[in-house]
Parts: sequence; C-alpha cells; structure tokens
Amino acid sequence: MLQVVIGCLIFADHEERHKFHDYQGPQGFALCLIRVLFFLMFAYGFLGTTKEVNERSEELSKVDALNQYNFLLMLGLAAVSYLLAIPAAVIFAEWTLMDFEQ
Repeated sequence: MLQVVIGCLIFADHEERHKFHDYQGPQGFALCLIRVLFFLMFAYGFLGTTKEVNERSEELSKVDALNQYNFLLMLGLAAVSYLLAIPAAVIFAEWTLMDFEQ
C-alpha cells in the first residue's frame, strides 16, 4: 500500500523539466528503497523455506529433490530479477547519464 501512495506522489512533479525519469528525486528513491526492502523480506522467507526443504529432502527420491531444487532456483532468480531490476537501472542511470534539461 505504501508503494502505491508513493507512486501517486510521483505525479506531484510530473513532466517537470529537471526529471529524466519517474524514479528521480525523493519519490523515486523511496520507491527503490521499498523494492529493496521487499527483496530483503522475500530473501528472508526464501532462505527459511530452502532450509526447511533441504531438511525434508532426505525423505524424497532424488528426482523429486532435484525438481524442488530447480523450482526454488527458478523462483529465486525470477524474484531477484523482478525486485531488483528497477533499483539497479536507476542507480546505473543516476551514475552514468548526464543531467537532462529540456
């Protein structure tokens, strides 16, 4: 819910001449920070789940254990790429692109 409220605040200075992208300024910083916090919460739950799965994998056949490992690997990669793509792109843009003036 907080991400939606901060996303609405982006339109407070929408189309301003000093903004190069929507994630610039304090609102964009807050959105990127929230995405990183969501990633940290996901990582905490994901690591707990993988620990529990590893403890129970002794009871499963090797094929089932491998299927669970592959599923968790793909889920983790998808979550990392989804949650951290925008913060990484914003950091890259802030460091490499020159200031934009219309």
